[in-house]
Amino acid sequence: METLIYNEIIDTKDNIGLATRHIMDMLSEYQIDESILERIKKVVFEAEKNIKLYAQSGEIKVILEDNILKARFKDKGPGIENIGMAFVDGYTTADEEIKQKGYGLGRGFGIIQENVDSLNIASELDSGTTMDITINLK
Repeated sequence: METLIYNEIIDTKDNIGLATRHIMDMLSEYQIDESILERIKKVVFEAEKNIKLYAQSGEIKVILEDNILKARFKDKGPGIENIGMAFVDGYTTADEEIKQKGYGLGRGFGIIQENVDSLNIASELDSGTTMDITINLK
């Protein structure tokens, strides 16, 4: 059975972490191991941060289905020119403004990849990026 946990249109760069907190609050109602919740928190925060720092708008959707968390993070940003490079530690396209806020260290996609069971990223320049992830809950 599929249960929609969270679905939000993101159209602001403010309040990085707010969607993550809402999702974690909603997941607290389920009996999910703390170590798995920590993985989910890392993934959602990094994906939310990417939408809010690099795109004009986006959407976050989280579903629970048969002991699997599925999430889609979709943005209307500049797209990723080289997805492979985005996974290289330290690689960043962050501008100085983002770096001055303490972000843009080039670890986001690596952190996501380390904490999911499956990951699919599709990106089109000048259109945006869609990232689908799954995390097994058992």
